[in-house]
Amino acid sequence: MIQSKLERGLAGLQAGMLGGIVLLVVMASVSVLDRRHWWSYPNVLAAAFYGHRSIGAGFGWHTVSGMALQLLIAGAAGVVFGLLLGGFALGRRGLAFGLMWGVVLYFVSGQFFRVFKPVVFVYLPGTEALVAHLVYGVCLPMAAHDSISGAQQEFGQELAPLPTGNPPVAVPGPGVAVEESTGIAPGTTPADDVAIAPEQESVDGAKG
Repeated sequence: MIQSKLERGLAGLQAGMLGGIVLLVVMASVSVLDRRHWWSYPNVLAAAFYGHRSIGAGFGWHTVSGMALQLLIAGAAGVVFGLLLGGFALGRRGLAFGLMWGVVLYFVSGQFFRVFKPVVFVYLPGTEALVAHLVYGVCLPMAAHDSISGAQQEFGQELAPLPTGNPPVAVPGPGVAVEESTGIAPGTTPADDVAIAPEQESVDGAKG
């Protein structure tokens, strides 16, 4: 049971990190299409550490820290998704759960920044970020697929397949094995054995 939860959590972490990378790529693409620098969104997130000075800055360590913060949030949300819904998010239902989780993450993270880091909340993009979080949610059903695949592989290793067909039959060798099983001496037939028995009785009678 513990190992199953660990597998779901690790699968959720993998899916969440992948989704976080895709989210950053979507936001960078939207920024370029909007004639802004591709690092604009990570710099906004970096304001949680550097304040206003990272908003209009160029690419630098604050950009890297903003990307790391986004991946941290995405990975943690993926772990929670894997633990809670990893065993159920399959097929269309998994896609619906993933999209719902992306929307939840968008609003929860927004409210978190609003309370603890208002400078980030003020400059966060609205519609673009929501679309990026929906794309993030599409990646989350991988958590269910990976955890179930790992469980099936582990179950297959623990239980070896049963042998098919008839079990092998040991073939007795000549001589002793035949004599013990039938009581007939080697080299004779049942008819010969019956014919020898009266002759032996007559010889015994003459001796007597």
